[in-house]
Amino acid sequence: MPQLSRYSFLDLYRGIVVVLMLEGHLVREVLGAGWHDTPGFRFHEMIHGLTAPGFLFGAGFTFAIASQKKGDLLRGLNRHVVRRLWRGIMLILIGYALHIPYLSLTKTLSHATLLQWREFLQFDVLQVIGLGLFTLRILYLIIREERWFLSIIAATAFAVVFVTPMAWEVSARGDTPLWLATAISGAFGSPFPVFPSIAFLFAGVVASWGFLSAARAEQERAYMLRLMTGGVFMLGGGALLDVVPFNLPGHMDFWSTSPGFFWIRLGVLFVALGALWFLENSVLETSHARVWMPSWLTTMGMESFFVYILHLLMLYGWVTNPDENIGGWLGHDLGPLQAGLWSLPFIGILAIAARWWQHVKRRHAPIVRMGYWWMGLTVAGEFLRRAW
Repeated sequence: MPQLSRYSFLDLYRGIVVVLMLEGHLVREVLGAGWHDTPGFRFHEMIHGLTAPGFLFGAGFTFAIASQKKGDLLRGLNRHVVRRLWRGIMLILIGYALHIPYLSLTKTLSHATLLQWREFLQFDVLQVIGLGLFTLRILYLIIREERWFLSIIAATAFAVVFVTPMAWEVSARGDTPLWLATAISGAFGSPFPVFPSIAFLFAGVVASWGFLSAARAEQERAYMLRLMTGGVFMLGGGALLDVVPFNLPGHMDFWSTSPGFFWIRLGVLFVALGALWFLENSVLETSHARVWMPSWLTTMGMESFFVYILHLLMLYGWVTNPDENIGGWLGHDLGPLQAGLWSLPFIGILAIAARWWQHVKRRHAPIVRMGYWWMGLTVAGEFLRRAW
């Protein structure tokens, strides 16, 4: 199999996660409140509870591929490493910028309410990915032995999962600074705090490193079978943890802090990724490849960060368009069929945007880089300069 096509299953995986996210966010935003207590909506939320862990796991998987592809270039403190460290910082800053209450530092400091500060400081997927990638890059720079690097990452992920209940309880006591408490736990509304979210990213790194090692030995099939088998055991083990009389110290809640629910979700991701690898290897060389692995879907996977940020601005708005957004236009009282149908053009528009963005990046990379800096400096300048 060609080297570059070997990882198409990862783009397909990320594309599916993106589509599920888009459908889930739009339906949740425009569906009438009366439908939220129905069994159908609860099932919908259970399925879409995998999208953020899926993003994080995929980011970790990609980190390992990029690190091994660059090899020695990322082993010393050079421009390649500095650029990747900066990317992690930028993801954190963008994550916070999406929550700012006003496009003015002066107005934010003088008029923002406690609720607005909590919303601004909420930790979301972008911050977790940024913090995780920054931490991984520092560790990869310091720890030269691959075996020790992976052991520390795996041990940290394991510890995060089982320390999560205590971390949530401690951060909610009131003596932890708000910016730190919102990063640590969901006690103040953070949808995806570090505990336990970052463990999904670290798990992706470990799984990817194992896959790449197996690929070098031409043992990918055996590895993916082991990964899927491990996922099944995680599903069973996670469910078992929920029924046995076992409680960790701290705030125990199945849906937010339970180690059992973490292992269930990670198990599903293991099985899904393995299944997509087998799908790729079954259809890649056949005439049905484009049917099972459509280019629009893999493109959305490759441009997942762009799609993620753009869909937030379109669906929820920002400080520049708090009312002119899809959520405001469609309202918040649609039925399930209407909400589901509206998700189709929403996904279609973003699929076209992803294809366009990929084309622009490939053909005009220097202009894109200048655009990043221009946009970032313009927003930062406005935020610092404006009095109101």
